[in-house]
Amino acid sequence: MAAFPVFPNLIARLSRQIQRRSAWAYIPKQRAGLGAAACIAAAFSASVGAQIPGSLDTSFGASGVRITSLSGADVVNGLALQPDGKIVLAGYCVVSSQEDFCVARYTTSGNLDPSFNGPGANGVGVGTGAGRFTFPVGTANDRAYAVAIDASGRVVLAGECISGGARAFCAARLNADGSFDSSFDGPGANGIGTGSGDGRFVIDLFPGGDELSAMTIQSDGKIVLAGSCIVPGQSEKGFCAARLNSDGSFDTSFDGPGANGVGVGTGDGRLAFTLVGGTNVPRGATLTAIAQQPDGKLVMVGHCLDGSVIDACIARLNTDGSLDTSFVGPSAGAGRFRIPLSASGTSQVFALACQPDGKIILAGMCSSSTTNWCVARLNANGTYDTSFGDAAGPAPGRVEYAASTNPYLGAVAVSTDGKIVLGGGCRDSDTNDFCIGRLNSDGTFDVSFDGNTPGNANGRVRFPIGSGNDVAVAIALQQDGKIVAGGICVGPLGDNDFCLARLNVGSSAAQQCRLDIDGDGEVLATTDALILARVALGMTGDAVLAGINVSNAPRNTSAAIRNYLVTQCGMRISG
Repeated sequence: MAAFPVFPNLIARLSRQIQRRSAWAYIPKQRAGLGAAACIAAAFSASVGAQIPGSLDTSFGASGVRITSLSGADVVNGLALQPDGKIVLAGYCVVSSQEDFCVARYTTSGNLDPSFNGPGANGVGVGTGAGRFTFPVGTANDRAYAVAIDASGRVVLAGECISGGARAFCAARLNADGSFDSSFDGPGANGIGTGSGDGRFVIDLFPGGDELSAMTIQSDGKIVLAGSCIVPGQSEKGFCAARLNSDGSFDTSFDGPGANGVGVGTGDGRLAFTLVGGTNVPRGATLTAIAQQPDGKLVMVGHCLDGSVIDACIARLNTDGSLDTSFVGPSAGAGRFRIPLSASGTSQVFALACQPDGKIILAGMCSSSTTNWCVARLNANGTYDTSFGDAAGPAPGRVEYAASTNPYLGAVAVSTDGKIVLGGGCRDSDTNDFCIGRLNSDGTFDVSFDGNTPGNANGRVRFPIGSGNDVAVAIALQQDGKIVAGGICVGPLGDNDFCLARLNVGSSAAQQCRLDIDGDGEVLATTDALILARVALGMTGDAVLAGINVSNAPRNTSAAIRNYLVTQCGMRISG
């Protein structure tokens, strides 16, 4: 397989992706949402020493980077951080002319983890992978597009597998040593009960083929797989999802929208819907990312094709899978609507992040005469946040940056100080390189983020990893704030390899952490101090708030409390 090409006209290629049916062309997909943290290691803030913001962390790998070859034709699609700081990359590799899931795990120093050995022969026991391995899920081509770590420290992978000649969702769950978790069996026959997957399985959701793009693990441990499917009774693709219990069976309480998007449907664990609403009717929707908000609602984003116009689009689901009609957007969307990232031209969203205050950040690309990085921030009801970007400009709530010629933006994360980290690829002359940017909370570029060799003070750094084209497809932020970026690069032999980099962030800024845990403006022994004590003792879930009255506080659920302590106070909390 040839090394992945330069992106001479990325928007055009992505437009074709929306309409694809059977071609397996390489297109970066947005990767999974963050999995639940899995161990208790309370630390209200982690000091980051004097560093040059945006510089490579030379204590990691080989001068800040690591290149890993698995099969010689390797594509990274997802990255996840374990609670112990180890880093997992996942994607697909070509093995004997067939594509299989592949995964690698690295220590905190950037070396392959020799304790991660993968499944044994025929999927039984433990293999000898020594930090990297491949495995099949179905009987034909399999591609992992998402990876997350669950509360028990297991590695969950999700992707697309060919089943009966068509695409289908598929998933696998690995124990800490990389062996298959035999308790993860998948749905039973006709979606009823539990199957016999023994750690890996294929799910056919709807006729016509299912294209998985993203995954998130909810705060209650349930796994949501999301992508694009032909909507039953319709002729075009829409957003679709399945929610699985811990054993892989369908969660029958996840029913989806009712007829015409009204009320609750009868999906019994799986759903699909078209994207309608607003002033236009977007069709041909391709999902790229999913995330769970602290209140348990699910945000799904992607892009929609309406005639010849491509625009970003978004939907929000209640916990039962019905459309959240309070999520109206700029034009009375009733749970689903178009959300252009620029004032004109086409726009596509590839990455999603939820802030602790309920605001939503969308990142991707937009194109009119040129292709640029584009970022938007939405209020909790889906309207544009006019405090972000240029409020007096043509597109308040949105910012557009000329990162390079034909850039790619596919990853976003929010740091504990409110700054927004972006990841993708930038092209200079004939070569694509890793490209990482950092915004202030108002949408302006953080000019201090300038790398080892001071450049233009434009808040972006660009650096090569391999000997040819490189692109970052996923980023994550460590507890100490350092940026971990994973992607694809051309290795020493001229083929595609897994690649990884870690960047310094400079002196840590103040986190938005206060002893007012529930956010009601008071610090009380009977609420805030008691909650903190319970968390420090290892209590999780509903036990954290049992008998404590926080019904009138802004943070009044265990999920909201947990999100605040993790994102704003630097704590690692299980469940």
